[in-house]
Order: sequence, then C-alpha cells, then structure tokens
Amino acid sequence: MLSRRTRSADVLIVGGGIVGASVAYFLRALGFTGRIVLAERDFAFLWGSTRHSMGGIRRCFLSQVNVRLAQFSHEVYREIERHLPIDGDAPPFRPVGYLLLANGRNWSLLHAMHSRLRTWGLMPEW
Repeated sequence: MLSRRTRSADVLIVGGGIVGASVAYFLRALGFTGRIVLAERDFAFLWGSTRHSMGGIRRCFLSQVNVRLAQFSHEVYREIERHLPIDGDAPPFRPVGYLLLANGRNWSLLHAMHSRLRTWGLMPEW
C-alpha cells in the first residue's frame, strides 16, 4: 500500500524516458518548487523507446507541436554542457542531419511537409 506521501503530487509525470525526465528537470530548473512525481514502470529503463534510440533528433513532423518540441530538444542538446556538466565536461553532441527518402507513394506528403516546416521556422533542404 502506498503511503500518503507517495499518493500526492503537484505534478505527475507518466514515463521516465527522455521526455518525462526532461519535463521534471526543466520544471525544477525554471523554479517550480512543488512536489514532482515521475511514474515509470520500468525502473531499469530497459524497454522504453529512449534506450533503444540511436540518438537521432528528428525535427520533421506533420504536427507543429512535435516540431516545436523537437526544436527545443535540439537547442538543449546544442547547449548540453549547460544542463549536464560532468566534472566540467559534457556528453558530446555532433549534429549530422536527418534524411527522409521520397518515392512515388510519399513524394507529395514529403513535399507538403517541406512547405509546412518552412512556415514553422525550419529550413529543410529539398
């Protein structure tokens, strides 16, 4: 049975992967002083998508919300030493781009995405 302390929170974050952990981190970094509870069913972080990611940062989405979240994440990674200094050093970040391929079935979708992304402030190459 859960204690009264573990049953209450000002903010409940479900999922402790990169997004959930980042939300908790930035809430504190921005001065939130309430009780934050991060709920994660896989405490070893063996099965979540973050662990299985190869480190790509995709910014091309059809949803503006996802594009904005990815842009924010990209800026955090570019300034990672500010957020995660380890003995005066930080994990390396080497942006190398992202490639989406088009064929006859998805060319029009990618062309529309390209136009939309430009209106949202991204400058993808075509």
